[in-house]
Amino acid sequence: MRFTNSHFFVIIVLGVILLYSYYFFLSENKNSVTQLWGAIKGSLLNFYYISMILSAFGFIALLVYLLNTNNLTSIQIKQLFLSMMAIVVISMLWLPLSLLYLKDKSMIYRILDLIVLFLVAASSYYCAYTIYSIKDKEHQTLKNIALGGMGYFFFHTFFLDFITWSANVII
Repeated sequence: MRFTNSHFFVIIVLGVILLYSYYFFLSENKNSVTQLWGAIKGSLLNFYYISMILSAFGFIALLVYLLNTNNLTSIQIKQLFLSMMAIVVISMLWLPLSLLYLKDKSMIYRILDLIVLFLVAASSYYCAYTIYSIKDKEHQTLKNIALGGMGYFFFHTFFLDFITWSANVII
C-alpha cells in the first residue's frame, strides 16, 4: 500500500499553515524574537539555524520516500500519518505558548511549552521508528535517507529543542 494524495495534501497544507503561523506570530511580536533565544547565542545559535534547515530536509526526505514507496502496510500508513500530523499540529502550539510565557512567566505556559516540545520529539521518534520497521528492499536508499533525516529531526526536537532550548530560555 502507499500514502494517498489525501495524506500528502493534509500534511502539506498543515505544514504551510504551521510556517505561516510562525511568520504571523513573529511579525506581530518583533520585540520578543530575540527573547525567544534566551541565552542561546553565537555559534550555538548558528548551529540551531543550520539544524533547523537539516531537520526540514529530513521531513522532506520522508515525504519523498512516502511518495515513492508502495511497500507500506495499512498500519504503517496510519502510524506515519498520525505521527506526522502530531509533529505539525502540536508544533503550531509552541510559538504562541512561548510568547505567552515570555510576557508573563506563568508556570502553566512553561509546563505547556515543555509538554509541546516533548510531544513533538516523541512523535518524531515514533515516526523514525516506524520508518525503521518498514520492509522495503525496492527503495532501500530512499528509506535510509528518510530514516536518517527523521533520526536527525528527532535529535533536533529532543536534544536541541526540548532539552537545550528549554534550559536556556524557559528559566
